Amino acid sequence: MKAIQNSYIAVVVTLFLAAGTGCATPILQLPFHIAAQMSGEWAVEVRSSCKPPVVRAVAHVNQLPQSADEDEFRLKLEAASEGAVEFDVGGITVLIGGLERKPSLSFTICAQRANVIKTPQRPWLEGLMESTRLTEFTGLAADTGNATLHNCGSALPNLFIRTIGGDVSGASYSSNQLRDSLHYIEMDISVPSLTAHCTREDAENEDHTYAEGKRKRHRGGVIAGVREEAGDYTDKRVLEGGVIVRLTRRTFPEKSFLEQHFLTVLLSLITIVYRVVQGFNYYRYSHIGKRRGTAARQ
Repeated sequence: MKAIQNSYIAVVVTLFLAAGTGCATPILQLPFHIAAQMSGEWAVEVRSSCKPPVVRAVAHVNQLPQSADEDEFRLKLEAASEGAVEFDVGGITVLIGGLERKPSLSFTICAQRANVIKTPQRPWLEGLMESTRLTEFTGLAADTGNATLHNCGSALPNLFIRTIGGDVSGASYSSNQLRDSLHYIEMDISVPSLTAHCTREDAENEDHTYAEGKRKRHRGGVIAGVREEAGDYTDKRVLEGGVIVRLTRRTFPEKSFLEQHFLTVLLSLITIVYRVVQGFNYYRYSHIGKRRGTAARQ
């Protein structure tokens, strides 16, 4: 437990020093067509075999979060330019404990597939999300500038992005419907250099702890003896040395006054126009009546 606390403190110190040296808040860059669906505040969870095994953050797209809870870091989600093919996600390395050198990390997307299912009774969103779109992107992740990033045809994918959101096929990038559509994103990254130091440390600790009369688990493997106390590992990919980044929509973006009160404003305008027309007609007919009365008396 003390080791976990020390590792958590180390992550905090790293972020503090980064801010003091001008590196500011860590940045996670996303493809334009994904970020365009992610306005509002997002809860971020980074899981790895390092300590602490779960690190939480709060994030906004293209801006810094205003505040965060005591156990959360601030992370900036950056929309890549439209047409970009390489994306910088080095910011998540700051949230992985024990890294002596924070590597620059990028990824490219090689393929995608999607499935749309009808969800007329979706909890909390009845009538707002009658169709749900499930999308999976596969790609390559490596140190920034690595030639592997451009070998989609020959290299095995080591990055998977899965998204869940409403089906907004054909919506424009400026529409509120599109900006609010995504609800969940999961990034599964398997780059050995990110967590190799943690899995080796766990293996050494396991060998030492169970040396007396206990059979060593997973002897000889990179993940040898990941201790249960190291965290609530429920992801097989984490046990295998991967890093899981989960983003969950926390709040919808605040709408403008007109967006929030459009119907009220519209009804008010209709009422005002109706009153003006009614007053004009009343004046017109009363004026005509007076003229006719005057003419009759003459």
